[in-house]
Amino acid sequence: MVGKNLIGQRFGRLVVIKQIGTDKKTRQKKWLCICDCGNEKETITSYLTSGDTSSCGCYRKECELKNLKKGRASIKHGMHNTRIYQIWINMRNRCNNQNSTFYKIYGGRGIRVCSEWQDDFIKFYNWAINNRL
Repeated sequence: MVGKNLIGQRFGRLVVIKQIGTDKKTRQKKWLCICDCGNEKETITSYLTSGDTSSCGCYRKECELKNLKKGRASIKHGMHNTRIYQIWINMRNRCNNQNSTFYKIYGGRGIRVCSEWQDDFIKFYNWAINNRL
């Protein structure tokens, strides 16, 4: 696959325009592609041939917009590595996940996460901050 010429080939929404060098880390050919939306995208051979890269990023944005319109937005709050986010995850796990070590003393006894917090970390976060937790 490394020696193959990909110019003119389509991978998802991307069409390879030209080779633009070699990736220093992987030593694979680096390609310039044009996306169906008109944007350009640089990527390496294996990302194209494996399907890991199939657009400039526009497809993911379209999916997020569709989910937002359906009320299923994935909110990016930038706090996934914080202590408070882990508290929220663990609380939901104890109450909802039957495989959780502590499920039987929480969810198994009927303890549930309130509907306001169940799928909305930001509402839990705001409550915790306002109550100095």
